[in-house]
Amino acid sequence: MPSEYVRQAYHNVQHDLLGKNQRLPELRNIEVFRFVVEHSQLQVVNREEGLARLIIPKWNELRELWNEWYPEGHEWHYHKEREHRFSRDFYRGQEAVIGTMDGLPGVPGQPKSRASVQEVKERLIRGL
Repeated sequence: MPSEYVRQAYHNVQHDLLGKNQRLPELRNIEVFRFVVEHSQLQVVNREEGLARLIIPKWNELRELWNEWYPEGHEWHYHKEREHRFSRDFYRGQEAVIGTMDGLPGVPGQPKSRASVQEVKERLIRGL
C-alpha cells in the first residue's frame, strides 16, 4: 500500500475524531503545560487503576503568575485581550507532551476511568 494512502487515511481519521487539522505545538504551549502542572496539585483518584486528577488553580491566577515571569513586552506575555489563550495553550501543550487530549483523567471533559480511555482507543481503531 502506498504511504500516501496511509497518511491520508490517518489524516481523515484525525480530522473525524478531533474535528480540526493538527498543527505542531509551539514551545510556548509546552512551557505553559509545564508551568501549570508545576503549580497544580495531583490527587490520586484510584491507585489500582493508576488514575489521578490534576487540580488546577484558577486560570486567571496562573496567567497572572505567568505574566510575572514574562512581563509586558515579552513575546510570551498574555495581554488582557488574549488572556483566554492561556488555557488553550495549556491543552495544546498537554497534547504535545502526553500525546493525547485524554491524558489527565479527572479534568472536566477528560476520561474518568481506564474504561473511558479504552473507549477512545477503540473509536480510533474503528476509524482506521
